[in-house]
Amino acid sequence: MSRLALLLVLVGWPGSGVAQPEPAQSPPQQGAPQQAGPQQTAPQSAAPQQTAPQSAAPQQAPSQPGAPAEPAPASGAPGQQPTEPPEPPEPPAPAPPAAAQTAPETGPPEPPPLPFGRGTSLGGLVFGLASGAGQTEFTFGASYGYFVVNGIAPGLSTVVTASTAYPTTVELAPFIRIVPWRAYPISPMLLVKGGRLFVDGQDDLWLVGGGGGLILFASHHLGFLLEALYLRYFPDSLCNPCDRTLISGGVGMFF
Repeated sequence: MSRLALLLVLVGWPGSGVAQPEPAQSPPQQGAPQQAGPQQTAPQSAAPQQTAPQSAAPQQAPSQPGAPAEPAPASGAPGQQPTEPPEPPEPPAPAPPAAAQTAPETGPPEPPPLPFGRGTSLGGLVFGLASGAGQTEFTFGASYGYFVVNGIAPGLSTVVTASTAYPTTVELAPFIRIVPWRAYPISPMLLVKGGRLFVDGQDDLWLVGGGGGLILFASHHLGFLLEALYLRYFPDSLCNPCDRTLISGGVGMFF
């Protein structure tokens, strides 16, 4: 009897505290109603479980400790991106200084104005030295003319002549100088004059004459003058000879 009781204890008496193994229950089928009783978990099968394939979406790296968390985007309508506030307009660039502004482009330089124009002046110096037939003669003179119109200048000239054989004379004569062709570096010139000849120790004479010459420009304000003149003195009773032809040269200044 004692052996039977020991066998029952080892095998398990119904209602005893030793738990009996329960048969494995199959998982409920989809769509089947679940029982109201407590669910028992199915024992894990011995077959190794397969890991699900990773999705192609990139995984976000875990945030490093200490880094500030990014703010969550503002909630709005689905599918719409949160709008950012407009950037303030940039301030206008300061204007460059006056010195940095480039000067406006200009065309080619204008040629200098033609000589002997209206409102310009012509001043001249005449000098000469002659020797021959036992005598020596020195001549010095000055003149000034103002161009009232282009190429025409009335003026006044004076010439002093000293000679070892003749008395000293002083000529004072108004003139009109005409420039028919105004150009650089050479211009022709015509001269008409008349005036008084003062003779030292003798009667004074009247004179008329004219001639022409050339002006060779060394610059726009300086040139050399070469003239050939014919002069006639009167009255005839006070001069002998009463005609004179001379060639003179000088320096002209234009301003």
